[in-house]
Amino acid sequence: MKGKSKAAAPEVLTSKIIKAGALIADTKTMLSNWDTNLGVSENINHLQTSNLFGKASRSRIEDILAVFRQRYLGSSDLMKALIALTNGLAAPELLDSVLYYYTAMNDSLVKACVLEVVWPRYERGFREVPLALVKQWIGEQVLAGRTTNVWSAKTIERCAQELLCTLRDFRLLDGAVAKSIIPRFTPISAVAFIAFAMTHAGLSARQVVDNEDWRLFLMQPSLVSETLLEANQHHLLTYNFAGSVQRLDFPGKTLEEYAHVVIGTENR
Repeated sequence: MKGKSKAAAPEVLTSKIIKAGALIADTKTMLSNWDTNLGVSENINHLQTSNLFGKASRSRIEDILAVFRQRYLGSSDLMKALIALTNGLAAPELLDSVLYYYTAMNDSLVKACVLEVVWPRYERGFREVPLALVKQWIGEQVLAGRTTNVWSAKTIERCAQELLCTLRDFRLLDGAVAKSIIPRFTPISAVAFIAFAMTHAGLSARQVVDNEDWRLFLMQPSLVSETLLEANQHHLLTYNFAGSVQRLDFPGKTLEEYAHVVIGTENR
Protein backbone atom coordinates (compact mmCIF):
# COMPACT_ATOMS: atom_id res chain seq x y z
CA MET A 1 0.00 0.00 0.00
CA LYS A 2 1.42 3.32 -1.06
CA GLY A 3 1.82 6.07 1.50
CA LYS A 4 0.02 9.34 1.14
CA SER A 5 1.80 11.96 -0.93
CA LYS A 6 3.25 14.75 1.14
CA ALA A 7 1.86 18.25 0.72
CA ALA A 8 4.27 20.67 -0.91
CA ALA A 9 6.20 22.74 1.57
CA PRO A 10 5.13 26.41 1.65
CA GLU A 11 7.38 28.74 -0.31
CA VAL A 12 9.96 30.74 1.59
CA LEU A 13 8.86 34.35 2.01
CA THR A 14 11.40 37.00 1.03
CA SER A 15 11.61 40.74 1.70
CA LYS A 16 12.30 41.65 -1.95
CA ILE A 17 9.13 43.73 -2.00
CA ILE A 18 11.00 46.41 -0.03
CA LYS A 19 13.22 47.20 -3.01
CA ALA A 20 10.47 47.25 -5.62
CA GLY A 21 6.70 47.34 -5.46
CA ALA A 22 4.33 47.08 -8.42
CA LEU A 23 6.73 48.85 -10.83
CA ILE A 24 3.98 49.05 -13.44
CA ALA A 25 5.31 52.08 -15.33
CA ASP A 26 8.95 50.91 -15.16
CA THR A 27 7.97 47.43 -16.34
CA LYS A 28 6.11 48.83 -19.33
CA THR A 29 9.13 51.00 -20.15
CA MET A 30 11.37 47.93 -20.10
CA LEU A 31 8.99 45.85 -22.20
CA SER A 32 8.55 48.56 -24.83
CA ASN A 33 12.35 48.95 -25.11
CA TRP A 34 13.25 45.26 -25.08
CA ASP A 35 15.01 44.14 -28.26
CA THR A 36 13.95 40.58 -29.10
CA ASN A 37 16.95 40.30 -31.45
CA LEU A 38 19.31 40.58 -28.48
CA GLY A 39 19.93 38.22 -25.59
CA VAL A 40 18.86 38.82 -22.01
CA SER A 41 22.31 40.00 -20.86
CA GLU A 42 22.59 42.46 -23.76
CA ASN A 43 19.14 43.87 -23.07
CA ILE A 44 19.84 44.19 -19.34
CA ASN A 45 23.13 45.97 -20.10
CA HIS A 46 21.34 48.38 -22.44
CA LEU A 47 18.69 49.11 -19.80
CA GLN A 48 21.40 49.73 -17.20
CA THR A 49 23.41 52.13 -19.34
CA SER A 50 20.56 54.01 -21.05
CA ASN A 51 18.64 56.88 -19.52
CA LEU A 52 15.25 55.14 -19.70
CA PHE A 53 14.63 55.54 -15.98
CA GLY A 54 15.45 59.23 -15.81
CA LYS A 55 17.48 60.27 -12.80
CA ALA A 56 17.26 56.96 -10.94
CA SER A 57 20.54 55.97 -9.27
CA ARG A 58 22.50 53.00 -10.58
CA SER A 59 21.67 50.99 -7.44
CA ARG A 60 17.96 51.77 -7.91
CA ILE A 61 18.11 50.65 -11.54
CA GLU A 62 19.83 47.43 -10.45
CA ASP A 63 17.04 46.81 -7.91
CA ILE A 64 14.39 47.35 -10.60
CA LEU A 65 16.11 45.03 -13.05
CA ALA A 66 16.61 42.33 -10.42
CA VAL A 67 12.87 42.30 -9.69
CA PHE A 68 12.10 42.38 -13.43
CA ARG A 69 14.26 39.26 -13.86
CA GLN A 70 12.52 37.51 -10.96
CA ARG A 71 9.00 38.21 -12.18
CA TYR A 72 9.13 37.99 -15.96
CA LEU A 73 12.35 36.48 -17.30
CA GLY A 74 11.77 32.89 -16.21
CA SER A 75 10.37 32.04 -19.64
CA SER A 76 11.25 33.46 -23.05
CA ASP A 77 7.69 32.67 -24.20
CA LEU A 78 6.23 34.76 -21.37
CA MET A 79 8.59 37.61 -22.17
CA LYS A 80 7.55 37.57 -25.84
CA ALA A 81 3.89 37.51 -24.81
CA LEU A 82 4.32 40.52 -22.51
CA ILE A 83 6.15 42.41 -25.25
CA ALA A 84 3.33 41.55 -27.68
CA LEU A 85 0.74 42.85 -25.20
CA THR A 86 2.76 46.03 -24.63
CA ASN A 87 3.58 46.81 -28.26
CA GLY A 88 0.14 45.70 -29.41
CA LEU A 89 -1.39 48.45 -27.29
CA ALA A 90 -3.41 46.07 -25.16
CA ALA A 91 -5.84 47.81 -22.82
CA PRO A 92 -4.07 48.90 -19.60
CA GLU A 93 -6.48 46.80 -17.50
CA LEU A 94 -5.45 43.68 -19.44
CA LEU A 95 -1.70 44.21 -19.24
CA ASP A 96 -1.83 45.36 -15.61
CA SER A 97 -3.82 42.25 -14.64
CA VAL A 98 -1.27 39.98 -16.32
CA LEU A 99 1.64 41.82 -14.67
CA TYR A 100 -0.10 41.51 -11.30
CA TYR A 101 -0.61 37.76 -11.79
CA TYR A 102 3.05 37.12 -12.59
CA THR A 103 4.20 39.43 -9.80
CA ALA A 104 2.19 37.37 -7.31
CA MET A 105 3.28 34.05 -8.82
CA ASN A 106 6.95 35.02 -8.53
CA ASP A 107 6.90 36.85 -5.21
CA SER A 108 5.72 34.46 -2.51
CA LEU A 109 5.12 37.26 0.02
CA VAL A 110 2.70 39.08 -2.30
CA LYS A 111 0.79 35.90 -3.10
CA ALA A 112 0.64 34.70 0.51
CA CYS A 113 -0.55 38.10 1.74
CA VAL A 114 -3.47 38.13 -0.68
CA LEU A 115 -4.46 34.50 -0.14
CA GLU A 116 -4.00 34.48 3.64
CA VAL A 117 -4.93 38.04 4.65
CA VAL A 118 -6.87 39.92 1.96
CA TRP A 119 -9.00 37.07 0.61
CA PRO A 120 -10.25 35.79 4.03
CA ARG A 121 -11.25 39.34 5.03
CA TYR A 122 -13.02 39.84 1.72
CA GLU A 123 -14.92 36.56 2.15
CA ARG A 124 -16.02 37.54 5.65
CA GLY A 125 -17.33 40.88 4.40
CA PHE A 126 -14.56 43.09 5.81
CA ARG A 127 -13.12 45.74 3.53
CA GLU A 128 -10.38 47.46 5.53
CA VAL A 129 -6.90 45.94 5.54
CA PRO A 130 -5.10 47.70 8.41
CA LEU A 131 -1.32 48.03 8.35
CA ALA A 132 -1.23 46.61 11.87
CA LEU A 133 -2.97 43.44 10.68
CA VAL A 134 -0.46 42.89 7.87
CA LYS A 135 2.44 43.53 10.26
CA GLN A 136 0.98 41.02 12.71
CA TRP A 137 0.57 38.43 9.93
CA ILE A 138 4.16 38.90 8.74
CA GLY A 139 5.41 38.62 12.32
CA GLU A 140 3.58 35.31 12.65
CA GLN A 141 5.22 34.04 9.45
CA VAL A 142 8.64 35.01 10.81
CA LEU A 143 7.95 33.11 14.05
CA ALA A 144 6.73 30.13 12.02
CA GLY A 145 10.04 30.02 10.14
CA ARG A 146 8.55 30.81 6.73
CA THR A 147 10.91 33.71 6.01
CA THR A 148 14.48 33.64 4.71
CA ASN A 149 15.74 34.53 8.18
CA VAL A 150 14.53 36.31 11.31
CA TRP A 151 13.30 39.74 10.24
CA SER A 152 13.65 42.83 12.40
CA ALA A 153 10.65 44.92 13.40
CA LYS A 154 11.79 47.52 10.85
CA THR A 155 11.90 44.96 8.03
CA ILE A 156 8.44 43.69 8.98
CA GLU A 157 7.01 47.21 8.93
CA ARG A 158 8.62 48.11 5.60
CA CYS A 159 7.40 44.86 4.01
CA ALA A 160 3.87 45.49 5.28
CA GLN A 161 3.88 49.05 3.93
CA GLU A 162 5.19 47.98 0.51
CA LEU A 163 2.74 45.09 0.28
CA LEU A 164 -0.22 47.42 0.80
CA CYS A 165 1.15 49.98 -1.68
CA THR A 166 1.81 47.27 -4.27
CA LEU A 167 -1.72 45.88 -3.96
CA ARG A 168 -3.09 49.42 -4.22
CA ASP A 169 -1.09 50.04 -7.42
CA PHE A 170 -2.47 46.81 -8.87
CA ARG A 171 -5.95 48.05 -7.89
CA LEU A 172 -6.83 45.32 -5.44
CA LEU A 173 -6.86 47.90 -2.63
CA ASP A 174 -7.71 51.58 -2.49
CA GLY A 175 -6.73 54.42 -0.20
CA ALA A 176 -3.80 56.78 0.29
CA VAL A 177 -3.26 55.93 3.95
CA ALA A 178 -5.89 53.46 5.19
CA LYS A 179 -6.29 50.67 2.63
CA SER A 180 -9.60 49.01 1.72
CA ILE A 181 -10.43 46.09 -0.56
CA ILE A 182 -12.24 47.10 -3.73
CA PRO A 183 -13.94 44.76 -6.21
CA ARG A 184 -11.21 44.51 -8.81
CA PHE A 185 -12.11 44.94 -12.48
CA THR A 186 -10.41 42.06 -14.27
CA PRO A 187 -11.16 42.07 -18.02
CA ILE A 188 -12.47 38.94 -19.72
CA SER A 189 -9.36 39.02 -21.93
CA ALA A 190 -7.10 38.93 -18.86
CA VAL A 191 -8.99 35.98 -17.36
CA ALA A 192 -8.70 34.17 -20.70
CA PHE A 193 -4.94 34.84 -20.92
CA ILE A 194 -4.33 33.63 -17.37
CA ALA A 195 -6.50 30.56 -17.97
CA PHE A 196 -4.39 29.84 -21.05
CA ALA A 197 -1.21 30.21 -18.96
CA MET A 198 -2.57 27.74 -16.40
CA THR A 199 -3.54 25.28 -19.13
CA HIS A 200 -0.17 25.78 -20.80
CA ALA A 201 1.43 24.81 -17.46
CA GLY A 202 -0.40 21.49 -17.57
CA LEU A 203 -3.62 22.06 -15.63
CA SER A 204 -6.90 20.49 -16.70
CA ALA A 205 -9.99 22.61 -17.31
CA ARG A 206 -11.38 21.70 -13.87
CA GLN A 207 -8.06 22.50 -12.20
CA VAL A 208 -8.05 25.87 -13.94
CA VAL A 209 -11.55 26.77 -12.78
CA ASP A 210 -10.93 25.59 -9.21
CA ASN A 211 -7.43 27.07 -8.92
CA GLU A 212 -7.00 29.07 -5.70
CA ASP A 213 -4.84 31.58 -7.60
CA TRP A 214 -8.03 33.23 -8.87
CA ARG A 215 -8.43 34.51 -5.33
CA LEU A 216 -5.70 36.97 -6.26
CA PHE A 217 -8.47 38.63 -8.29
CA LEU A 218 -11.14 38.03 -5.62
CA MET A 219 -12.78 35.42 -7.86
CA GLN A 220 -14.65 32.30 -6.75
CA PRO A 221 -14.77 29.25 -9.09
CA SER A 222 -18.36 30.10 -10.04
CA LEU A 223 -17.27 33.56 -11.23
CA VAL A 224 -14.28 32.06 -13.08
CA SER A 225 -16.61 29.65 -14.90
CA GLU A 226 -19.04 32.47 -15.73
CA THR A 227 -16.20 34.63 -17.09
CA LEU A 228 -14.84 31.79 -19.20
CA LEU A 229 -18.31 31.38 -20.72
CA GLU A 230 -18.21 35.07 -21.65
CA ALA A 231 -14.73 34.57 -23.13
CA ASN A 232 -16.21 31.71 -25.16
CA GLN A 233 -18.83 34.11 -26.55
CA HIS A 234 -16.04 36.53 -27.52
CA HIS A 235 -14.23 33.69 -29.38
CA LEU A 236 -11.21 33.90 -27.08
CA LEU A 237 -11.48 30.22 -26.23
CA THR A 238 -13.82 27.26 -26.29
CA TYR A 239 -15.26 26.28 -22.93
CA ASN A 240 -17.57 23.30 -22.67
CA PHE A 241 -18.83 21.44 -19.65
CA ALA A 242 -21.35 18.73 -18.94
CA GLY A 243 -21.77 17.84 -15.30
CA SER A 244 -18.34 17.31 -13.82
CA VAL A 245 -16.63 17.10 -17.23
CA GLN A 246 -15.07 20.35 -18.40
CA ARG A 247 -12.99 21.18 -21.46
CA LEU A 248 -10.97 24.26 -22.39
CA ASP A 249 -9.44 24.85 -25.82
CA PHE A 250 -7.55 27.88 -27.05
CA PRO A 251 -6.69 29.26 -30.51
CA GLY A 252 -2.95 29.34 -29.89
CA LYS A 253 -0.11 27.07 -28.81
CA THR A 254 2.23 29.51 -27.06
CA LEU A 255 1.76 32.45 -24.72
CA GLU A 256 3.03 34.76 -27.45
CA GLU A 257 0.56 33.40 -30.01
CA TYR A 258 -2.29 33.71 -27.56
CA ALA A 259 -1.29 37.27 -26.65
CA HIS A 260 -1.84 38.22 -30.30
CA VAL A 261 -5.22 36.44 -30.25
CA VAL A 262 -6.28 38.42 -27.19
CA ILE A 263 -5.12 41.73 -28.66
CA GLY A 264 -6.83 41.00 -31.97
CA THR A 265 -10.11 40.20 -30.25
CA GLU A 266 -9.85 43.31 -28.06
CA ASN A 267 -9.25 45.58 -31.04
CA ARG A 268 -12.17 44.39 -33.16
